[in-house]
Formats: sequence, C-alpha cells, structure tokens
Amino acid sequence: MTLNFFMLANRRIMVASNEELYNLANDTAEANRKGVKPDQVVHDLTRFIEEESVGMEDLQNTEVSEALGERRKQKLIDRLDWSQNVLTTALGQQNT
Repeated sequence: MTLNFFMLANRRIMVASNEELYNLANDTAEANRKGVKPDQVVHDLTRFIEEESVGMEDLQNTEVSEALGERRKQKLIDRLDWSQNVLTTALGQQNT
C-alpha cells in the first residue's frame, strides 16, 4: 500500500499484478534472511519499479493504453478506487 501511495504521489502507477507485488514484498522481506546485500535489494526494487510502472500522462498514449489491455486497465482503476477509499477512510477517522 505504501508503494502504491508513493507512486501516486510521484504521478506514476504500478502496472504489476497483485501477485507480482506480493512476490516482491515477500522477496524483499526475506532478503536479509537469505543474505542478500542491501545494495542488491535496492537495485532489484528499482528495476522492478522502472519496469512495472508507467507515468500517469503516458496512460493517455494510445500505444501504452493498448499494450496494457482492458483487463489490466480495469485492475488499475480498481486499485486506484481502493487507494482512494483507504485514504478517505483514514482521513475521515482523523476528523472524528
């Protein structure tokens, strides 16, 4: 969730599937136990984010939109709706 909000704040959106994000989170969490050096973890995270994200302005590009496909675009919309609901709920709880 934090990565999603960070990306949105930087006008980018993750196009990775939930399974890919889950696997990334698990790999990152287990890296220390497996003896992976922190520099390698940062490199892997950076590469993943570069490959699995798109700038919001690029979503208006026909080629990018077609490459994503309707199913993935709907998942992106669902993820954005979910993020908005989480944020709205959190802010609403602060005002009570």
